[in-house]
Amino acid sequence: MLRLRDSRNFRLLCALLATTSPVRLRWKHGMFRESIAIASFEDETDVSEFISTIEGKHDPAAPLDVASLIEPYAETQPFA
Repeated sequence: MLRLRDSRNFRLLCALLATTSPVRLRWKHGMFRESIAIASFEDETDVSEFISTIEGKHDPAAPLDVASLIEPYAETQPFA
């Protein structure tokens, strides 16, 4: 979960993945459109740190107007 995927209300503008040790990254897409990074390490290391930086734009969906969904005959109780 180091890189978010685009969706209906989220657009990924920029994504960077850095490591503290020498590594070759290869990117693939999974079956749910997620981005998968496959890391191939060049040398042995005791510690490796991954730094993920993303920039995105979130457009929240408009709130649902529930009142517009109620039929006039159901505005008062009891209703048929």
